[in-house]
Amino acid sequence: MAKEKENDGSADAAVTMNLSTFVIAQGALVKHASGVFRVDEVLGLESVFARNLDTGRPEVLRVAELEAIGSQIPPASTQAVEGIPEPDWAEARARYEIIRPLLESGTPTRVLSIAK
Repeated sequence: MAKEKENDGSADAAVTMNLSTFVIAQGALVKHASGVFRVDEVLGLESVFARNLDTGRPEVLRVAELEAIGSQIPPASTQAVEGIPEPDWAEARARYEIIRPLLESGTPTRVLSIAK
């Protein structure tokens, strides 16, 4: 018969558990060891698909490795404009050309009616 070890209060016997909880939903900001992310999709109980706010790259992250950010504003991106790949710039320019008439109209009611 095995004898159970009693907890004598020493540091070796101590176990620390973080039992805090937070909601992980689409759009939530979370902190991971590799940066700050915005959750794009909850894949299940153990993982999420999220986008790194600094690099813009999507990653699958383990929920156990995430921390809540709360209402803190994530740090501003440190990516230089010159570092944005040309295909991304081309897409941004194309999108801008599509919405430019709305931006230049100056009347929010016209923008809202066109958007509907």
